Amino acid sequence: MASKPKATLRKTKPGDYVAIATGANEYCYARFYRDRTIGVLPVLSRGLVNLDEVSGFEPAFFARLWVYDDDPTPASVLGHRAFESEEASCPPPQYYPPDKFDPDYRIHGFNHTLYYIKRTSNPEDVKGMEEYLKLQPGDLGSYLAKKKIEWPWLEGSLDV
Repeated sequence: MASKPKATLRKTKPGDYVAIATGANEYCYARFYRDRTIGVLPVLSRGLVNLDEVSGFEPAFFARLWVYDDDPTPASVLGHRAFESEEASCPPPQYYPPDKFDPDYRIHGFNHTLYYIKRTSNPEDVKGMEEYLKLQPGDLGSYLAKKKIEWPWLEGSLDV
């Protein structure tokens, strides 16, 4: 039995820049980090743009990308730019807030390149951190719309 082909976003590696469709011929851009985390770049486009037009942006926020093999969301790998070091490929620490099942904050991060989860009950320990965000590619457009993101729009000219 032949295996199903993997979705484009499941074939990426840290340092890859990707375009993810957020609507009809509309894209947002991200850079892949370790642990399937993306740094979402603060730029959008109508049509695809090339790597040089987006690779100078620093991430606006980070999210763990949850991608199924049969994910239908159009996406393209624009290219790869290696990180300056292994540590630079690690996303910043993020936290899960307490909930009805767990009274502690859970900080997800890296110590050098080793993944860790640290528990704390002190809200000061998560001050300045982003909340841990997990998204599927098809949810990215609605997430940006819900947050009322106003980023610059580029006009793309690349073929999909």
